Amino acid sequence: MAGQQLLLLGRFFVRNGDAVLGLGFPGVVAHPLKNFWCPSAPEQDRYYAALPFAAYSGKGACGDYAPTWFVDPALATGDNQGVLQPNHMTRLTDIQDGASNTILLTEDAGRPRLWQAGRAGPPQAVTGGPWAGYATGITLKGSTFDGTSRPGPCALNCTNDHEVYSFHPGGANAVFADDSVHFLHAGMNIRILAALITRAGREDVSGNDY
Repeated sequence: MAGQQLLLLGRFFVRNGDAVLGLGFPGVVAHPLKNFWCPSAPEQDRYYAALPFAAYSGKGACGDYAPTWFVDPALATGDNQGVLQPNHMTRLTDIQDGASNTILLTEDAGRPRLWQAGRAGPPQAVTGGPWAGYATGITLKGSTFDGTSRPGPCALNCTNDHEVYSFHPGGANAVFADDSVHFLHAGMNIRILAALITRAGREDVSGNDY
């Protein structure tokens, strides 16, 4: 871990209750982590300044990557939970679908500005952008193809409102639980994406599916 991150870590975990929400640590959670930025995002150095950060005269520095928390139960064949969940330690044995078949984190770029199918929306509209935010995770429901409504059939790059979203043409990058990186192609079936997010859904997915 780089020295910058170690310094922030030492300052962050002082009072865990406040730290989880980014409260009481405005100087820490407002510190940008450039390795959380995607070079393809049109706006860098972004901050979320609404509640709860605003209540403490602070702001949260945003990034472009997010853990995949869970999928809508309607998209799951069984367990709908992802690997990285808040306040939960997932063991490798819990990933019954296999680490090479399960997404750990992926892109949810551009927050807190709302983006819908390449169109820029309001600048403080989406929660969860800060790296120390309390609502950072992706909760896959899908959206309409214009990104204006959830749930829907679009798997990625239609809205960045807690869905997979990037500014790469043709798809988005994802880190899998085995530490490999794969490019998810736009237009993939949303149920395939859901199967890749769930850790123990026992779905059969091959690399050709995404």
